[in-house]
Amino acid sequence: MNTTDYLTQVLSQTNRSGLLRYEKTQLLNRVVNFDAYMDKLVERSGLPRKTIFQQADIPVKIGYKILRGEAYTADRNRLIRILLVLRPSLAEFQRAFTLHQTPGLTPLRQKDAVLIYALSHHIYDIEWVNSCLKELGETPI
Repeated sequence: MNTTDYLTQVLSQTNRSGLLRYEKTQLLNRVVNFDAYMDKLVERSGLPRKTIFQQADIPVKIGYKILRGEAYTADRNRLIRILLVLRPSLAEFQRAFTLHQTPGLTPLRQKDAVLIYALSHHIYDIEWVNSCLKELGETPI
């Protein structure tokens, strides 16, 4: 996690365009609760929530509950689909899982390995991920 000294150093050494990107590059990981973190990811995506839920193939009502981190919507696959639509980095994906209190991705599980590969190669296509999972005998997300 970035310390205050580090963030001060970043600000003192940045130019105007770096200042404009500061929140996206430095502060996003400082959010400490799940719903606020997801709000930041949604805002950065520029997509309306309804569009996110449609692309993730999740009912709107359930989608809002997932973004709020309500306990009974702890379906890992639905959270994965929403996150893929938001196009996070692997670190942002893991951070969302941590804040949601959901086990993060591990390369020791085949399903997680596919997701790690996809995120590392900037592949956010749910159908592509599901195709790989089916080929490997895993359940789709």
